Amino acid sequence: MRKRITALVMTVALTATMLAGCGSTVDADDTALKVNGVKVTADVAEFYARYIQANYETKYMAYVGENMWSSHADEGDTYEEAVKAHIMQDLETMLLSELYMKEYKVSLSKAEKKVISQSAKEFSEDNALHNKKLVSGNRETVERVLTLMAIKKKVKEAIIEEAKETVTDEEVRQKRMLYVYFPYIQQNETGKGQRLTKEERAQEKENAVMFAENLKQEDDFDTAAKNMNKICWEATFDANSKTPSRKLVKAADELSLNDVTDVIETRKGCYIAKVVSLKDKKATVQKKKELIERRKIRAYKTQKAKWLDEADIKVHGSVWRAISFKNLGVRIKQKEEKPYTDRLKTDDQVNTDLDY
Repeated sequence: MRKRITALVMTVALTATMLAGCGSTVDADDTALKVNGVKVTADVAEFYARYIQANYETKYMAYVGENMWSSHADEGDTYEEAVKAHIMQDLETMLLSELYMKEYKVSLSKAEKKVISQSAKEFSEDNALHNKKLVSGNRETVERVLTLMAIKKKVKEAIIEEAKETVTDEEVRQKRMLYVYFPYIQQNETGKGQRLTKEERAQEKENAVMFAENLKQEDDFDTAAKNMNKICWEATFDANSKTPSRKLVKAADELSLNDVTDVIETRKGCYIAKVVSLKDKKATVQKKKELIERRKIRAYKTQKAKWLDEADIKVHGSVWRAISFKNLGVRIKQKEEKPYTDRLKTDDQVNTDLDY
């Protein structure tokens, strides 16, 4: 029978159900993996793995079912194997972040260390001993995991902040259009999208053509839309935009200021748009910010990949095989207190660097 505990890691309450057995199946002092000679002990590996497991089970088990970890993910691996592989890499990245933290002038302040220590203390006090044993959750182990998570996040932020990324005006320039949509899909009584009949679609297309004709007499796009009881929508875009429609964006991107597209028919319906700005200032500033941020994150991922590629990493498979997600379930039980990361900025749920 699969054992299950309900947990909230950081400031935590564990509630056990269907439990049997005395403790973790791993020896706390065994080596789970080594990175450049520095080891991650089995208890640290298990506690972090259970933390990630808890997030997944809490979010997805109700939808996927109790056999989630046995189901197959990418490249033939089970979901458990795939997630464990990502967890291993994340722990490797944590150790490498710790090894390189001085290069980025990263350290934990006394206040941050105090928050980590207090969170580990609260975890220890809030949870029954037999539950803590099941997840290798002694106070020292929890404190070590929280410390590694905090260091990793601070190093990531330092690398991102240090990255000097630039963009060209052409890359970020956003145009603006007004458009009217004649849908081929409408919501039914249950709220689901339902495709119109062939005759109804033909009528919508005819309405779109009529709207295009009306624009020849009525120069104001919004007024013309109101005259047909249609909504005049607004969108900013560039050549790579996907909304409201790739075909509409492509047509609008080829126009000059105040030009109007032909009727653009797609599977979802018909569109007509008018280009009202060749450079929307607000949208362009936002696009520049987003693009630079994406490139800074890419710089971090590149550096992380370089670290991992150059590191001497040894994984002890027997330890990881002993950490079974199928034999012990872990769920998060929310508490009313502010989560750990409201007090110390570090990863608070499933780690964002993991592409699960």
